[in-house]
Parts: sequence; structure tokens; C-alpha cells
Amino acid sequence: MTSLSITEATEADMPRLMEIQFSAFDGEPFARILFGPNTASARAAACERALEELRSDPHQLVVKAVNNATGEILAFGRWEIYETERPESEWKHREPFEYLEGRQREIGEYFYGRFYEGRERFWRGKPYVLLAFLATHRDCQGQGAGTAIVRWGMERARELGLSVYLESTRVGKPLYDKSGFRTIGEAVMEKEKWDGDSDRVYPLMVWGKGPEGYEQ
Repeated sequence: MTSLSITEATEADMPRLMEIQFSAFDGEPFARILFGPNTASARAAACERALEELRSDPHQLVVKAVNNATGEILAFGRWEIYETERPESEWKHREPFEYLEGRQREIGEYFYGRFYEGRERFWRGKPYVLLAFLATHRDCQGQGAGTAIVRWGMERARELGLSVYLESTRVGKPLYDKSGFRTIGEAVMEKEKWDGDSDRVYPLMVWGKGPEGYEQ
């Protein structure tokens, strides 16, 4: 097993994190719509957006998995930690997709809208820890980097007495299953709404006690 360190990412790491993001989701139907093509200019634009989000969101924490032998960043995770209850004006707020236009923007808002609906339905502003994003570079998979980042967040949540919640891809679900997450719902992306060839199903998963009123 690769020796890894999980530490908070810095702004200087962001270009590498965007390389990882584009590599990890290459082939995912929504990736090209939301991120753009895997080009230097698209990665640079994504980097600027990610930096702006990190600087403006006090709940957000980005961590990286580093190979201790080489110093290479293999994966990263974006966590959102909500330690206290939030007012409805905050937990119902949705960021506009101003960098997209036309049909792309409609699809982007639909895609993330389905995720927001699950977060609002289950949590309604209650404290919890959200794994908003997890990506491992395609060339670095199978080395335990993704699992290490998930375990880091689970331990942080345990210390705070909170549950962890996430929206998984089909490919990512086995990792979360092995880490003790449970599926409590689904976000279905209807093919007509995103001009796709089929509906896409994203498991909604939780670790820990789970949302209020949810029965294990």
C-alpha cells in the first residue's frame, strides 16, 4: 500500500487538483458539460472558479492525498463542514452557473439541482458533513488515496459528532460501501433533461446516524 499523507490543500495546489478533476471524470457524461473539454484553458478557468469558491465559503475545506515517497498529489476531496444549524436563507441558496450559457447552463442547473434537492430534503439546515467532491487521478487509482480522504472526513465528523453525506457515482459507490456508508435515496437524472442516451442514477449515501427521521 502506498504511504500517504492527508493534508489541507493550498491555493498553489489548485492547478494540480484541476488536472486530477478532469482526469478522474473523463468519460462521465456530465463532466464535459459542467467542466468543459480537458484542455489547458478549461482547466485554468476551472481553477479560478475553485479558488473563488474556496476563498468565499467558510464551510469549505479541500484536502489532498500526497504520495510520501514522491510528493505527488494523487487525489483531493472538497468537504463542507456545517457544525451549527443554518437559516433557511442559507441552506436553500443555490449558486448560479454564470460561467455556462444556454442549454449547457440549463443542464448544469438541473444536474446540481437534483443534488441540492436531496440535501434540502434530508438535512434542512441541520449540522452535518458533506463530501461535495472526491477525485483521484486516473493514473493514480488503486493506491488507496480516495479511501484515505474519505476516512479523514469520517474521523473529522466523528470528532464533531456529525454524520457524513454524499452523492456518489456508480463507479465510486463500492468505495463508500466498503467504508460503511449506506444508501438512503437516489438522484435520478432523466435523459430528456440532459439530452442523454439514458437516465443516470446517483446514490445518496450517509455514514453515521444519518438525517433526523431516517431509519437505518
